[in-house]
Amino acid sequence: MADNERKGAMTERDDDVDEAVAAFHDLRQTVERFGAHISAEMTIVRKGVELAFEEFEKFQETPGDGENLLRIAEFLVGMNQRIDLIARSPILKNGPDYFVRAFERGGEGMMATAVQQSELDNREFRRHLLELRHLTRDARERRLQNIYLWFVGAIGLVVGMVAALIVAPSL
Repeated sequence: MADNERKGAMTERDDDVDEAVAAFHDLRQTVERFGAHISAEMTIVRKGVELAFEEFEKFQETPGDGENLLRIAEFLVGMNQRIDLIARSPILKNGPDYFVRAFERGGEGMMATAVQQSELDNREFRRHLLELRHLTRDARERRLQNIYLWFVGAIGLVVGMVAALIVAPSL
């Protein structure tokens, strides 16, 4: 019985390790996916800046008209607003180290939660195991009590029959 409990504990530990490996793998994939998103945003920013310089160069080639200057000013105001929005982006402000730390904290929290849940499940399993042991023991005791009851009943029947045989002729 002790060997079965040890084997059960070992399989639970193996399951816990498998869950931890799966959680770490999921965390790693998430970090890689966010890295790809950061790279894509940086590419978009770079293309936007290149486009702005190309447009700016086009407007510089045609000197003189007030209407062109107005369009250039409007374009630059719009580009300035876009660049401000991009500059306020948390990805550019915080940098990749910030997000790596955030993912590490998230992973640690996820692992702590998984461990706590595993411990809760283990406690609940042990509680159910003890309850099952008590129920089994009670069932065995009832079965033994039933055997004793039948045995005493049979002895009582035999004693009653013998007593009836002994007392009946004397009446």
